[in-house]
Amino acid sequence: MRLSRLVIAVLASVILQIVGAVLAIQQRLAYGFGGQGDPNNVARDFVLGGGTAESPPVLFLVLLVLAGLLAAIRGRVGIIGCVGLIVLSVLDAIGFLGEPHSLHVVAPGSLEPGWAAYELLALASVVAIFVLALRELAARRRIQPPSRGAT
Repeated sequence: MRLSRLVIAVLASVILQIVGAVLAIQQRLAYGFGGQGDPNNVARDFVLGGGTAESPPVLFLVLLVLAGLLAAIRGRVGIIGCVGLIVLSVLDAIGFLGEPHSLHVVAPGSLEPGWAAYELLALASVVAIFVLALRELAARRRIQPPSRGAT
């Protein structure tokens, strides 16, 4: 049951971030974390790296989906997928929290309710991935058979 929730969280997060990318491209919201993107090249930055003010680049989202697919497999491959989801969700959260646009839309003097709601929902989906992947990893570690040398 936990795994299906994890898959749903990954899909929801990827969909939200793609929607954020489309909106950022339409509104020319270039990334501002880790450099400064060009508002005239937001779509290119989303596809080729850097991302947008509202989403990581496509490659990151592909890695998130791949890690989610790996997490659905039993055994060591699934454990690798869970660890990958944990690492990617932490990086994604850092990106959300470090993006100047994210902080601007929730600031009291410049609150933008629509963007603020999106930011909170997208960040919540990333936190859900982290929590659910951590729980799944812990559950898998508990049910692993003892190693050959154990008594």
